[in-house]
This record gives sequence, C-alpha cells and structure tokens, in this order.
Amino acid sequence: MSDPSVRPHAGDDPDGATGSAGHPGSTPTTATAVRDDLRRRITAGEFTRGQVLPDLDDIRLQYQAEHNTVRRALHELAAEGVIVLNLQAIVAG
Repeated sequence: MSDPSVRPHAGDDPDGATGSAGHPGSTPTTATAVRDDLRRRITAGEFTRGQVLPDLDDIRLQYQAEHNTVRRALHELAAEGVIVLNLQAIVAG
C-alpha cells in the first residue's frame, strides 16, 4: 500500500514539530515534510479518491515522526481539502 522507504526529512521548520527522537544521526521529520510528501503521494495516484490512508501509527512509523507531528500534517491536509478526516483519513475528490 505504501512505500516504507519514503521518509522525508527537513531541517528547521517553523511549526515546531519534532520527530525521530531516539534515532541517532537522523533529521527530525516535521509536519510540513509529512504533509508535503503525503500530498505528493496522493497527487501521484498512490492513494486514490475515497481510499482510506494508513492509520496514524502506521504513518508515524513510516516517517519516523511523533504522533502530534502526523496529526498536524493530517489536519493541514484536511484544511486544504486534500483528505477528509473522520475516524480515518480518506482521500477527498
């Protein structure tokens, strides 16, 4: 369903999100990086309209990001109309 090798990394990010704590040598994954990569994957057709995205914990592990970082990314995508948040994240049309 998703490519576990995709792990965007960003340097400093004004949203203050943190990620990959406890992973020596890795750059923290920010909400902006997670949001942008999920948007890219949706646009590329990896996730299609009406498809349920992986759950928050799966996304968190895939991006090596904190729970709140992934939540923020999903809420930003929902605010943009890219996904619909219910009990699950669903690609909007």
